[in-house]
Amino acid sequence: ILLYDGIATYIVDGGGNVLIERSITTYQENALGLPDPSYLDIQTLATLGEIRFQYKTRMINRFIIPRFKLADDTFPVQPGSYVATPKTVKQETIALFTLLRDKGLIENLDEFIDNLVVERDLTDRNRVNVLLPADIINQFRVLAGNIQFIL
Repeated sequence: ILLYDGIATYIVDGGGNVLIERSITTYQENALGLPDPSYLDIQTLATLGEIRFQYKTRMINRFIIPRFKLADDTFPVQPGSYVATPKTVKQETIALFTLLRDKGLIENLDEFIDNLVVERDLTDRNRVNVLLPADIINQFRVLAGNIQFIL
């Protein structure tokens, strides 16, 4: 009950050390006032923050904004040219999220790739819109076992 009131829980180990059992946030409802546990666990925010940082860093380093130009996918990009397309942004995104999967930050990479949307904006032709449907990896909080024995 404390967890859903914004209070972290703790345990004391055999040596008398106090250990945080579960650290949570005070987030309880969305902007519409409806119950929403999506940001309850602090690890969710930390994972999303790391993904955001990695994505932003990768895109800036790869495409050296504003050095690159932006063209449609039909443009014949030549090796060594500073031209990006939605397709090249998508390829770079998939490469990064493969690494994020390998680091244990996301799961279900194939589903991510199937639902990833990278498109050139219709009104701002200097902009690429990206939808990143990341399935962040969950925390292992409970191990439920059942011993069925025979006498």
